[in-house]
Amino acid sequence: MNYFTSAFFIFFTICNFAFSKDASFASYQQILNKHLKSYETGETAFDYASAKKDAQTQTCIKRQIHELENFDLSALINNGEKLAFWLNTYNFTIVRFIVQHYNEDLKSIRDLGSLLTPVWKKSHLIAGQQRSFDDIEHGIVRPLAKKMFQGSKNGLYAARVHFALNCASIGCTPLSKNIYVSSKLNIQLDAATKDALKIDRHLSVSNDKVILSHIFEWFKEDFAHDSGSLKNWLLKWAPESKSKPIQAAKDDSDFSYVDYAWNLNKVTTVSNKQ
Repeated sequence: MNYFTSAFFIFFTICNFAFSKDASFASYQQILNKHLKSYETGETAFDYASAKKDAQTQTCIKRQIHELENFDLSALINNGEKLAFWLNTYNFTIVRFIVQHYNEDLKSIRDLGSLLTPVWKKSHLIAGQQRSFDDIEHGIVRPLAKKMFQGSKNGLYAARVHFALNCASIGCTPLSKNIYVSSKLNIQLDAATKDALKIDRHLSVSNDKVILSHIFEWFKEDFAHDSGSLKNWLLKWAPESKSKPIQAAKDDSDFSYVDYAWNLNKVTTVSNKQ
């Protein structure tokens, strides 16, 4: 058995093992390990071109798709397992959708949709039902997070899911290097949130002004839920080095928002500079 045959056998075995247990995303993790690049700034970029050409990766993508299409949701026992499942499902489905349609001329995920059928409305077979990205994000993940973290601090913690979903765009928060698992979900969501806010694209301060990603404007109600305001939420999660202008802000109306970058988060477009 030569080197290349051995390597393929190991990769195939990993992919095959991924489906020996319910809702395993080991194949997706293997894909991330092979094609996701991390930068010193905290940004990540995916090498869609290499993933599309790589036969071993294509094998794992097909196996993960098959598992998700036929998965029995009743196997998920608690809200933590459910949330981890849907976060991974959303991120994997975005990745495989881009890989499937990738070519060097593709500039944005939005180019894969149309005026009548935006890409977020396109259906994908998951757990025996056709579901769109909007169905997962707005119909499942956001309500589930609010339910899971219900209580007086709901708004401070539920909104972290906005930093765990990746829409294959530079303006989106970085794609996680690791799959989400229920046993570590709180720690992972904390890290995703704090890491994103270190990046100026999501939160920057200039001349005592606070400039935010449009994610904060689009989902302001999530960030303000129970925490009272977006300002209160930011004071909880922002790095200390960026907190002074937030504290000085009169209210949420003092914040401004940077134009959202819909450019594809491929390795040639993500910058290693803040």
